Amino acid sequence: MQTLTTIPTIYIFIFSAIALLIWSIWLAKKWVNRLDDHQSTINATTSKSSYFFPATLIFVISSIVLPFLIILPVSIFNFITKPSYPATITSYTSEWVTDRNSKGIKTRTLMYDAYVSFQDQHGHVIKSIQTNVSSAQQPIIGEHIKVLYADGDNIVQELTIRNYILQFAAFFMTFIMVSILYSIFAYAMNFNMKSLQKFWYILIFRITIPLATTAMFACFIYVIFEYFFLGNPNAHPIWVAIICSVFALALLPVIIHFVRGNKNEDA
Repeated sequence: MQTLTTIPTIYIFIFSAIALLIWSIWLAKKWVNRLDDHQSTINATTSKSSYFFPATLIFVISSIVLPFLIILPVSIFNFITKPSYPATITSYTSEWVTDRNSKGIKTRTLMYDAYVSFQDQHGHVIKSIQTNVSSAQQPIIGEHIKVLYADGDNIVQELTIRNYILQFAAFFMTFIMVSILYSIFAYAMNFNMKSLQKFWYILIFRITIPLATTAMFACFIYVIFEYFFLGNPNAHPIWVAIICSVFALALLPVIIHFVRGNKNEDA
């Protein structure tokens, strides 16, 4: 009998795609029918084309969410169970990555992959093993970082602030997508929407906007600090520091408003 690990990947992909397609069409029909119930001006018979956009939207969101619902628990499990080791960056590789910006213009970015060496819990020296994070910032040979490693791994997981930020961003994005899917499902199934309305208000105006604004402010401040106090290791021109200073000053009143608003609510 075949186990999940022995089933060819293409079969798993096809089965997942069919399951997502059935789910998307079913939920889209429920959603559109619920909308029709609230709009008396719409004809009693709904055309099949009216289901296309909702079904596509649900399918796209579900396709994004499903892999992360598998990857994130595995990543969290690794954080909890895998031993950590102090490692030293010994080398790196680089390659040009081609992408398109918002205007459709091709851009090229030089991406770096760091390789580290360390001694594991058995006393074995693991030499030149690749880390799991690629970056546009050139690694520093000799820099000490912490990594997660289990016997037999071909790649190590960095325990750096950058990796924590990526993990948090992936978790937050997945949470938003799951919340959108549940909201569509709740509306389609005629659930009470008052609690969801309050949830979205808190999520958008009390969490997402303050968090995004604070993150932008912190990025601008870090670039300024790096330029003037760390010797400008990324060789930014002076206009980068000036622009970041302007935007940081522009965001400062918003940050103060968030802080004062939270204090007033606590009072």
